[in-house]
Amino acid sequence: MPQHCLNCDHVLIADAQHCSQCGQKVVIRQLSFWTIVSDFFSNLFNFETKIWRTLRDIWIPAQLTIAFVSGKRVSYYNPIRIFIICLFAFFALYLYNINDSFNSIEETVNSKKKEIWTLDLIDDYDSLSNVHNWPKEINDKIKSELLLPLPIKGEQITIDTLNESIRYVDPSLNDSIEESADTIEYYESDDLNLEFSSEDDLVKFNLGQGKIIDNISINDLFRLSPEDLTKKAQDKSWLNKILILQLQKVVVNLSSMLKFFIGNGTWLAIAVILLISAFFKLLYWRYNYLYAEHFIFHVYGHTRLLLLAIVGILFEIFLLDNSIWTIPLIFVGSVYLFLSMRRFYKQSLLKTTFKFLLTLFIYLLLLVLCVLVLFGLSFLIF
Repeated sequence: MPQHCLNCDHVLIADAQHCSQCGQKVVIRQLSFWTIVSDFFSNLFNFETKIWRTLRDIWIPAQLTIAFVSGKRVSYYNPIRIFIICLFAFFALYLYNINDSFNSIEETVNSKKKEIWTLDLIDDYDSLSNVHNWPKEINDKIKSELLLPLPIKGEQITIDTLNESIRYVDPSLNDSIEESADTIEYYESDDLNLEFSSEDDLVKFNLGQGKIIDNISINDLFRLSPEDLTKKAQDKSWLNKILILQLQKVVVNLSSMLKFFIGNGTWLAIAVILLISAFFKLLYWRYNYLYAEHFIFHVYGHTRLLLLAIVGILFEIFLLDNSIWTIPLIFVGSVYLFLSMRRFYKQSLLKTTFKFLLTLFIYLLLLVLCVLVLFGLSFLIF
Protein backbone atom coordinates (compact mmCIF):
# COMPACT_ATOMS: atom_id res chain seq x y z
CA MET A 1 0.00 0.00 0.00
CA PRO A 2 1.59 3.32 -1.05
CA GLN A 3 2.00 6.07 1.55
CA HIS A 4 1.51 8.92 -0.94
CA CYS A 5 -0.95 9.41 -3.78
CA LEU A 6 0.57 8.45 -7.11
CA ASN A 7 -1.27 11.34 -8.79
CA CYS A 8 -0.82 14.37 -6.48
CA ASP A 9 1.69 13.04 -3.95
CA HIS A 10 -0.66 13.86 -1.08
CA VAL A 11 -0.21 11.84 2.15
CA LEU A 12 -2.79 9.04 2.16
CA ILE A 13 -5.08 8.30 5.10
CA ALA A 14 -4.69 4.80 6.51
CA ASP A 15 -6.94 2.20 4.86
CA ALA A 16 -8.35 4.85 2.47
CA GLN A 17 -9.55 3.60 -0.92
CA HIS A 18 -9.23 7.02 -2.60
CA CYS A 19 -6.98 10.04 -2.19
CA SER A 20 -8.66 12.74 -0.07
CA GLN A 21 -6.99 15.43 -2.19
CA CYS A 22 -7.64 14.43 -5.82
CA GLY A 23 -9.96 11.41 -5.57
CA GLN A 24 -7.75 8.93 -7.45
CA LYS A 25 -7.85 5.29 -6.32
CA VAL A 26 -5.05 4.30 -3.96
CA VAL A 27 -4.52 0.93 -5.66
CA ILE A 28 -4.48 1.09 -9.44
CA ARG A 29 -4.37 -1.81 -11.86
CA GLN A 30 -1.23 -2.68 -13.76
CA LEU A 31 -1.02 -0.65 -16.96
CA SER A 32 -1.91 -2.55 -20.15
CA PHE A 33 -3.80 -1.97 -23.35
CA TRP A 34 -6.89 -3.73 -22.01
CA THR A 35 -6.78 -1.63 -18.86
CA ILE A 36 -7.00 1.51 -20.98
CA VAL A 37 -9.85 0.11 -23.09
CA SER A 38 -11.85 -1.13 -20.08
CA ASP A 39 -11.43 2.21 -18.29
CA PHE A 40 -12.66 4.02 -21.39
CA PHE A 41 -15.85 1.95 -21.72
CA SER A 42 -16.39 2.02 -17.97
CA ASN A 43 -16.40 5.82 -17.99
CA LEU A 44 -18.36 6.02 -21.25
CA PHE A 45 -21.27 3.90 -20.06
CA ASN A 46 -21.22 5.05 -16.46
CA PHE A 47 -24.38 7.14 -16.49
CA GLU A 48 -23.61 8.53 -13.05
CA THR A 49 -20.59 10.45 -14.31
CA LYS A 50 -20.74 14.24 -14.54
CA ILE A 51 -21.33 14.48 -18.29
CA TRP A 52 -24.19 11.96 -18.41
CA ARG A 53 -25.79 13.36 -15.27
CA THR A 54 -25.61 16.84 -16.82
CA LEU A 55 -27.09 15.69 -20.13
CA ARG A 56 -29.89 13.96 -18.20
CA ASP A 57 -30.84 16.80 -15.85
CA ILE A 58 -30.55 19.59 -18.42
CA TRP A 59 -34.01 18.56 -19.67
CA ILE A 60 -35.52 19.37 -16.27
CA PRO A 61 -36.37 23.11 -16.47
CA ALA A 62 -33.87 25.21 -14.44
CA GLN A 63 -32.58 22.12 -12.60
CA LEU A 64 -28.92 22.72 -13.40
CA THR A 65 -29.15 26.46 -12.76
CA ILE A 66 -30.70 25.92 -9.33
CA ALA A 67 -28.07 23.30 -8.49
CA PHE A 68 -25.18 25.51 -9.61
CA VAL A 69 -26.42 28.64 -7.80
CA SER A 70 -27.09 26.67 -4.61
CA GLY A 71 -23.50 25.38 -4.64
CA LYS A 72 -24.00 21.85 -5.99
CA ARG A 73 -21.30 22.08 -8.66
CA VAL A 74 -19.09 18.99 -8.41
CA SER A 75 -21.95 16.69 -9.42
CA TYR A 76 -22.39 18.34 -12.82
CA TYR A 77 -20.21 19.26 -15.76
CA ASN A 78 -18.97 22.86 -15.83
CA PRO A 79 -21.72 24.92 -17.60
CA ILE A 80 -19.36 26.96 -19.76
CA ARG A 81 -17.34 23.91 -20.78
CA ILE A 82 -20.35 21.89 -21.90
CA PHE A 83 -21.72 24.95 -23.70
CA ILE A 84 -18.48 25.41 -25.66
CA ILE A 85 -18.37 21.69 -26.54
CA CYS A 86 -21.97 21.76 -27.80
CA LEU A 87 -21.36 25.02 -29.66
CA PHE A 88 -18.39 23.67 -31.62
CA ALA A 89 -20.17 20.36 -32.25
CA PHE A 90 -23.17 22.26 -33.64
CA PHE A 91 -21.14 24.44 -36.02
CA ALA A 92 -19.06 21.46 -37.20
CA LEU A 93 -22.22 19.53 -38.06
CA TYR A 94 -23.88 22.58 -39.59
CA LEU A 95 -20.94 23.33 -41.89
CA TYR A 96 -20.83 19.68 -42.93
CA ASN A 97 -24.57 19.72 -43.64
CA ILE A 98 -24.46 22.78 -45.91
CA ASN A 99 -21.26 21.82 -47.69
CA ASP A 100 -23.22 21.19 -50.92
CA SER A 101 -24.51 24.76 -50.76
CA PHE A 102 -20.95 26.05 -50.57
CA ASN A 103 -20.00 23.93 -53.57
CA SER A 104 -22.94 25.37 -55.55
CA ILE A 105 -21.89 28.90 -54.63
CA GLU A 106 -18.34 28.13 -55.74
CA GLU A 107 -19.61 26.78 -59.09
CA THR A 108 -21.74 29.90 -59.59
CA VAL A 109 -18.83 32.24 -58.94
CA ASN A 110 -16.62 30.16 -61.24
CA SER A 111 -19.29 30.47 -63.96
CA LYS A 112 -19.12 34.23 -63.61
CA LYS A 113 -15.33 34.15 -63.80
CA LYS A 114 -15.59 32.03 -66.95
CA GLU A 115 -18.02 34.50 -68.48
CA ILE A 116 -15.66 37.41 -67.75
CA TRP A 117 -12.80 35.44 -69.27
CA THR A 118 -14.91 34.83 -72.40
CA LEU A 119 -15.82 38.51 -72.69
CA ASP A 120 -12.17 39.52 -72.36
CA LEU A 121 -11.27 36.97 -75.03
CA ILE A 122 -13.93 38.42 -77.34
CA ASP A 123 -12.62 41.95 -76.71
CA ASP A 124 -9.12 40.83 -77.64
CA TYR A 125 -10.46 39.13 -80.75
CA ASP A 126 -12.45 42.22 -81.77
CA SER A 127 -9.34 44.36 -81.43
CA LEU A 128 -7.41 41.92 -83.56
CA SER A 129 -10.15 41.73 -86.21
CA ASN A 130 -10.31 45.52 -86.44
CA VAL A 131 -6.58 45.72 -87.01
CA HIS A 132 -6.71 43.12 -89.79
CA ASN A 133 -10.14 44.14 -91.10
CA TRP A 134 -11.55 40.61 -91.11
CA PRO A 135 -15.02 40.08 -92.68
CA LYS A 136 -18.01 40.30 -90.32
CA GLU A 137 -19.33 36.85 -91.35
CA ILE A 138 -16.06 35.20 -90.32
CA ASN A 139 -15.99 37.14 -87.04
CA ASP A 140 -19.53 36.09 -86.14
CA LYS A 141 -18.85 32.45 -86.99
CA ILE A 142 -15.68 32.34 -84.91
CA LYS A 143 -17.41 33.98 -81.95
CA SER A 144 -20.47 31.74 -82.03
CA GLU A 145 -18.66 28.46 -82.67
CA LEU A 146 -15.31 28.85 -80.94
CA LEU A 147 -15.36 31.61 -78.37
CA LEU A 148 -18.85 31.44 -76.88
CA PRO A 149 -20.33 28.57 -74.82
CA LEU A 150 -22.81 26.26 -76.55
CA PRO A 151 -26.28 27.86 -76.62
CA ILE A 152 -29.33 26.28 -75.07
CA LYS A 153 -31.31 24.30 -77.63
CA GLY A 154 -33.71 26.56 -79.53
CA GLU A 155 -31.94 29.76 -78.53
CA GLN A 156 -29.04 31.76 -79.80
CA ILE A 157 -26.38 33.54 -77.77
CA THR A 158 -25.97 37.24 -78.36
CA ILE A 159 -23.35 39.58 -76.96
CA ASP A 160 -24.74 42.66 -75.23
CA THR A 161 -21.90 45.11 -75.84
CA LEU A 162 -23.54 47.85 -73.82
CA ASN A 163 -23.91 45.87 -70.59
CA GLU A 164 -20.85 43.66 -71.14
CA SER A 165 -22.68 40.36 -70.84
CA ILE A 166 -23.59 37.17 -72.67
CA ARG A 167 -27.35 36.93 -73.13
CA TYR A 168 -29.87 34.70 -74.87
CA VAL A 169 -32.07 36.02 -77.66
CA ASP A 170 -35.35 34.52 -78.86
CA PRO A 171 -34.82 32.98 -82.34
CA SER A 172 -38.09 34.53 -83.54
CA LEU A 173 -36.61 37.96 -82.89
CA ASN A 174 -33.35 37.19 -84.60
CA ASP A 175 -34.41 38.46 -88.02
CA SER A 176 -35.52 41.79 -86.63
CA ILE A 177 -32.37 42.53 -84.66
CA GLU A 178 -30.59 45.54 -86.02
CA GLU A 179 -26.86 45.68 -86.31
CA SER A 180 -26.53 48.68 -84.01
CA ALA A 181 -25.87 47.43 -80.47
CA ASP A 182 -27.74 50.29 -78.82
CA THR A 183 -31.03 49.39 -80.58
CA ILE A 184 -31.07 45.66 -79.92
CA GLU A 185 -34.16 44.44 -78.02
CA TYR A 186 -33.20 41.48 -75.92
CA TYR A 187 -35.46 38.66 -74.92
CA GLU A 188 -36.15 38.57 -71.16
CA SER A 189 -33.35 36.49 -69.65
CA ASP A 190 -30.59 36.54 -67.10
CA ASP A 191 -26.85 36.15 -67.35
CA LEU A 192 -25.42 32.76 -68.12
CA ASN A 193 -25.66 30.41 -65.08
CA LEU A 194 -25.62 33.27 -62.61
CA GLU A 195 -28.81 32.85 -60.61
CA PHE A 196 -28.34 30.77 -57.48
CA SER A 197 -30.55 29.54 -54.66
CA SER A 198 -29.33 26.80 -52.31
CA GLU A 199 -31.64 23.91 -51.53
CA ASP A 200 -31.92 24.93 -47.88
CA ASP A 201 -32.53 28.58 -48.88
CA LEU A 202 -29.45 29.56 -46.91
CA VAL A 203 -28.19 31.75 -49.73
CA LYS A 204 -29.98 33.45 -52.60
CA PHE A 205 -28.30 35.85 -54.97
CA ASN A 206 -27.99 36.85 -58.61
CA LEU A 207 -24.66 37.87 -60.09
CA GLY A 208 -26.24 40.09 -62.71
CA GLN A 209 -25.21 43.26 -64.46
CA GLY A 210 -26.67 45.87 -62.13
CA LYS A 211 -24.57 48.75 -60.84
CA ILE A 212 -23.57 48.34 -57.23
CA ILE A 213 -22.03 51.68 -56.32
CA ASP A 214 -22.56 54.40 -58.93
CA ASN A 215 -20.73 53.17 -62.05
CA ILE A 216 -19.16 50.09 -60.44
CA SER A 217 -20.81 46.88 -61.65
CA ILE A 218 -20.57 43.20 -60.72
CA ASN A 219 -18.52 42.66 -63.87
CA ASP A 220 -16.04 45.28 -62.69
CA LEU A 221 -15.50 43.37 -59.46
CA PHE A 222 -14.59 40.23 -61.43
CA ARG A 223 -12.77 41.85 -64.33
CA LEU A 224 -10.72 44.70 -62.86
CA SER A 225 -7.69 44.42 -60.65
CA PRO A 226 -7.81 46.22 -57.28
CA GLU A 227 -5.65 49.01 -58.73
CA ASP A 228 -7.90 49.47 -61.78
CA LEU A 229 -10.99 49.32 -59.58
CA THR A 230 -9.56 52.08 -57.38
CA LYS A 231 -8.85 54.20 -60.46
CA LYS A 232 -12.40 53.76 -61.71
CA ALA A 233 -13.66 54.88 -58.31
CA GLN A 234 -11.20 57.77 -58.07
CA ASP A 235 -13.96 60.34 -57.59
CA LYS A 236 -15.33 58.41 -54.61
CA SER A 237 -14.49 59.05 -50.96
CA TRP A 238 -11.74 56.99 -49.34
CA LEU A 239 -14.38 55.08 -47.37
CA ASN A 240 -16.24 54.12 -50.55
CA LYS A 241 -13.00 52.98 -52.13
CA ILE A 242 -12.26 50.73 -49.18
CA LEU A 243 -15.78 49.31 -49.28
CA ILE A 244 -15.55 48.66 -53.03
CA LEU A 245 -12.21 46.85 -52.68
CA GLN A 246 -13.53 44.80 -49.78
CA LEU A 247 -16.69 44.03 -51.74
CA GLN A 248 -14.55 42.75 -54.60
CA LYS A 249 -12.70 40.43 -52.25
CA VAL A 250 -15.98 39.14 -50.79
CA VAL A 251 -17.82 38.60 -54.09
CA VAL A 252 -14.92 36.89 -55.84
CA ASN A 253 -14.44 34.60 -52.79
CA LEU A 254 -18.09 34.38 -51.75
CA SER A 255 -17.99 30.81 -50.49
CA SER A 256 -14.96 31.49 -48.29
CA MET A 257 -16.59 34.64 -46.96
CA LEU A 258 -19.74 32.75 -45.91
CA LYS A 259 -17.65 30.06 -44.21
CA PHE A 260 -15.74 32.80 -42.40
CA PHE A 261 -19.00 34.42 -41.28
CA ILE A 262 -20.53 31.16 -40.04
CA GLY A 263 -17.27 30.25 -38.34
CA ASN A 264 -17.55 33.47 -36.32
CA GLY A 265 -20.98 32.35 -35.13
CA THR A 266 -19.43 31.27 -31.83
CA TRP A 267 -18.93 34.93 -30.99
CA LEU A 268 -22.54 35.59 -31.97
CA ALA A 269 -23.83 33.01 -29.46
CA ILE A 270 -21.61 34.36 -26.68
CA ALA A 271 -22.62 37.97 -27.38
CA VAL A 272 -26.33 37.08 -27.34
CA ILE A 273 -25.97 35.30 -23.98
CA LEU A 274 -24.10 38.24 -22.44
CA LEU A 275 -26.68 40.75 -23.70
CA ILE A 276 -29.79 38.76 -22.77
CA SER A 277 -28.29 38.19 -19.31
CA ALA A 278 -27.88 41.96 -18.94
CA PHE A 279 -31.52 42.38 -20.01
CA PHE A 280 -32.60 39.89 -17.32
CA LYS A 281 -30.64 41.88 -14.76
CA LEU A 282 -32.86 44.85 -15.67
CA LEU A 283 -35.99 42.70 -15.93
CA TYR A 284 -35.55 41.44 -12.36
CA TRP A 285 -33.89 44.57 -10.96
CA ARG A 286 -36.13 44.57 -7.87
CA TYR A 287 -34.80 41.17 -6.82
CA ASN A 288 -31.36 40.27 -5.49
CA TYR A 289 -30.21 38.17 -8.44
CA LEU A 290 -26.60 38.52 -9.50
CA TYR A 291 -25.67 39.02 -13.14
CA ALA A 292 -23.73 35.73 -12.93
CA GLU A 293 -26.92 33.88 -11.96
CA HIS A 294 -28.74 35.19 -15.04
CA PHE A 295 -25.68 34.28 -17.10
CA ILE A 296 -25.65 30.66 -15.86
CA PHE A 297 -29.42 30.46 -16.47
CA HIS A 298 -28.98 31.41 -20.13
CA VAL A 299 -25.81 29.35 -20.65
CA TYR A 300 -27.73 26.22 -19.70
CA GLY A 301 -30.72 27.35 -21.79
CA HIS A 302 -28.59 27.85 -24.90
CA THR A 303 -26.79 24.56 -24.28
CA ARG A 304 -30.17 22.84 -24.38
CA LEU A 305 -31.00 24.65 -27.64
CA LEU A 306 -27.69 23.53 -29.14
CA LEU A 307 -28.35 19.91 -28.14
CA LEU A 308 -31.77 20.09 -29.81
CA ALA A 309 -30.22 21.65 -32.91
CA ILE A 310 -27.55 18.93 -33.07
CA VAL A 311 -30.26 16.25 -32.96
CA GLY A 312 -32.20 18.16 -35.65
CA ILE A 313 -29.18 18.37 -37.97
CA LEU A 314 -28.48 14.65 -37.51
CA PHE A 315 -32.10 13.90 -38.46
CA GLU A 316 -31.73 16.16 -41.50
CA ILE A 317 -28.54 14.43 -42.61
CA PHE A 318 -29.77 10.86 -42.20
CA LEU A 319 -33.58 11.03 -42.43
CA LEU A 320 -35.36 14.30 -43.23
CA ASP A 321 -33.27 15.93 -45.99
CA ASN A 322 -34.82 19.33 -45.10
CA SER A 323 -34.73 21.92 -42.32
CA ILE A 324 -38.25 21.35 -40.97
CA TRP A 325 -36.69 20.51 -37.57
CA THR A 326 -36.17 24.22 -36.91
CA ILE A 327 -39.93 24.67 -36.27
CA PRO A 328 -40.16 22.22 -33.34
CA LEU A 329 -36.79 23.54 -32.14
CA ILE A 330 -38.19 27.06 -31.74
CA PHE A 331 -41.37 25.74 -30.08
CA VAL A 332 -39.59 23.40 -27.64
CA GLY A 333 -36.97 26.04 -26.84
CA SER A 334 -39.69 28.60 -26.07
CA VAL A 335 -41.58 26.16 -23.83
CA TYR A 336 -38.41 25.34 -21.89
CA LEU A 337 -37.62 29.04 -21.50
CA PHE A 338 -41.07 29.72 -20.02
CA LEU A 339 -40.94 26.73 -17.65
CA SER A 340 -37.39 27.56 -16.57
CA MET A 341 -38.30 31.20 -15.85
CA ARG A 342 -41.32 30.07 -13.87
CA ARG A 343 -39.31 27.63 -11.74
CA PHE A 344 -36.11 29.62 -11.21
CA TYR A 345 -37.51 33.12 -10.65
CA LYS A 346 -40.63 31.84 -8.82
CA GLN A 347 -43.04 34.52 -9.99
CA SER A 348 -46.76 34.28 -10.69
CA LEU A 349 -48.06 32.85 -13.94
CA LEU A 350 -49.20 36.29 -15.15
CA LYS A 351 -45.86 38.00 -14.43
CA THR A 352 -43.89 35.12 -15.93
CA THR A 353 -46.02 35.16 -19.09
CA PHE A 354 -45.56 38.90 -19.56
CA LYS A 355 -41.80 38.74 -19.01
CA PHE A 356 -41.55 35.66 -21.21
CA LEU A 357 -43.22 37.44 -24.16
CA LEU A 358 -41.06 40.52 -23.58
CA THR A 359 -37.98 38.30 -23.51
CA LEU A 360 -38.88 36.71 -26.86
CA PHE A 361 -39.18 40.17 -28.45
CA ILE A 362 -35.92 41.48 -26.95
CA TYR A 363 -34.11 38.24 -27.78
CA LEU A 364 -35.13 38.47 -31.44
CA LEU A 365 -34.07 42.12 -31.50
CA LEU A 366 -30.67 41.33 -29.97
CA LEU A 367 -30.18 38.38 -32.30
CA VAL A 368 -30.81 40.49 -35.41
CA LEU A 369 -28.55 43.25 -34.09
CA CYS A 370 -25.73 40.82 -33.31
CA VAL A 371 -26.04 39.14 -36.73
CA LEU A 372 -25.79 42.52 -38.49
CA VAL A 373 -22.78 43.57 -36.40
CA LEU A 374 -21.08 40.21 -36.90
CA PHE A 375 -21.70 40.26 -40.66
CA GLY A 376 -20.38 43.81 -40.89
CA LEU A 377 -17.21 42.96 -38.95
CA SER A 378 -16.73 39.72 -40.95
CA PHE A 379 -17.11 41.76 -44.16
CA LEU A 380 -14.51 44.31 -43.08
CA ILE A 381 -11.86 41.93 -41.74
CA PHE A 382 -12.27 39.11 -44.30
